[in-house]
Order: sequence, then C-alpha cells, then structure tokens
Amino acid sequence: MKVITNIGLPYYYTDSILAVSGFHLARYSESPPQKRLYSEAAIAHYNTTIQLFRKILVEDITPTNCHAIFACSGMIFVGSCAQPRPELDYSRVLEWFTLLRGVSTIVNPSMEWVSVGPFARMVNPEPVKTKTNLDPGVEMQAEYFDSHFEALSSYFYQTSTAADYEVLKETLVLLRHTFVGQAPHEVRSLFWWPVMISTEYLALLVAGRPEAMVVLACYCVLLFKREYRWWLDGWPEFMFGVVRRELNGRLGIWMRWPMEKMGVLGERRERSESSVDGSPGEGGYVGSEVSGTSPF
Repeated sequence: MKVITNIGLPYYYTDSILAVSGFHLARYSESPPQKRLYSEAAIAHYNTTIQLFRKILVEDITPTNCHAIFACSGMIFVGSCAQPRPELDYSRVLEWFTLLRGVSTIVNPSMEWVSVGPFARMVNPEPVKTKTNLDPGVEMQAEYFDSHFEALSSYFYQTSTAADYEVLKETLVLLRHTFVGQAPHEVRSLFWWPVMISTEYLALLVAGRPEAMVVLACYCVLLFKREYRWWLDGWPEFMFGVVRRELNGRLGIWMRWPMEKMGVLGERRERSESSVDGSPGEGGYVGSEVSGTSPF
C-alpha cells in the first residue's frame, strides 16, 4: 500500500482498488445480504475501471504514469478472476482471455520503465528459491504432466491438420514452460500463458474446437494448484466446468488427466471413452511413437 500511495492515485486506479476491496469483502462475508451488497458495489467499480482504463489507449504511456497503469492492470487481473460467476458461460472465459491480452498490450511497452520503479520486484526475475522457501505451486516436477502432454501432442499429430497441429503443439509447449516455472517472472506466470498464446490458438478457442478446449482444461490445472490466492478461489473450477459442458463428453479420454488433478474424475464417466469421437482407448498414445521426437 505504501508503494501505491507513493505513486499517487490517478482517476482510473481508485475504482480498481475499490473493486478489489469489494470482491475481497464479499468473498469473506458470512452474511448473504452483505455479500450481495459488496459484490454489487465491487462489480460497479470494476466496470468503471474497465471503462476508464480503455481511455489509456488514446493516451501516451510515460515514465511518470506507467507505474500507476501497471498497478491498475494488476487490479484488473485480480478483479477479472474474483468477480461472481453465477452460471457457466463460455463467452465469459473468452472475454477473460481478450481482457488479459488487451491489458498486456497496453502495459508491455512500458515494462522497461516499470522494471526500475517501485514495482521492480514484481516484474524482475527473482533469485533462485531453495526447497525451504519455494512458493507453493510455482514449480511442478515434469513427471507430473509431461507424459500427458506428450500423449496429447501425439494425438493432435494423428488427428489434426498440419497447420492446426503446429498451433496446438506450440501452445502445449508454452503451457509446459509455465508448469515448470520457466515463464518469465514467477509472480506473473499465472497470466503469462493466456497472454503468450497465438492468435491462431485463440481462434480455435473462439470456434469451440474440442482440441483447443482440452488444452485449456490443462491450464485450469495450473490455476487450481495455485488457488491459495483468495481471488483465484473458484475461477479454475469455473473455467474447467465451462470446458466440460462445452465438450459434452467429446475427447473424454483426454479430459481424464485434468479431471484427476482437479479432483473431479469420479463424478461421471465421459461418454467418449467408447471412442465415438475418435479418442484412443484406455491405453492412450505414447508421445514419441508417432511424431518421432517429443516437442517437450
């Protein structure tokens, strides 16, 4: 908070603080009327923040205002995950990706200035952590996910066009880097993947392609493992629930790994295990047997 007061409070940042504060109060309020009151106020401030932040698009980002803009973008990230989610809505997930990428487009050109300012510790690489002070969830052993990613990439190789396979493979590679903590700056790694994915992959998501949704389900696992942040509470489950509903059993064999890691595997059998949609049987695929070399 001291850093925030030192950089001043521009018009677009005040509402972002009020929005996140309202979402936080709503999250921990035990009174339904108060929870609803805090949520409604927070949503109003959040919407105002978005409207005001858009005006920055027509303004010049300078060494003076870049720090407040960066801080506000962080509040927008938090608010985008923390706001209420009354029902499963695929458009909400797509809007989230668009929002993160849009905010990143605004902020990234000024990162050189931000990296030497009051938020330097948030954007500069952190010292190597020992096992005793490793942030929980930041780094996962490769064995936790590599076999699934390799098999999934192999399946895409067998069933997708050459162009789509390249898009899906590169998206999985980016996701793997995030899982093992190789995304630049660990603090920002949660949002690194949504920002770095290609427009081609995003187009597959918008089109509702099952293969793209399965990759998104794997990203939900990453968020789920880092859900100790209050504002992430329920967001990975929400996105994962949206994906499951949209897939409606398609590619069910490839949803088993994320379902297992998120603790929902036993809820129901996915009808695609009967290979109606071309998914493999129980044995799955071995990653290197088809493409020759593993992209990981």
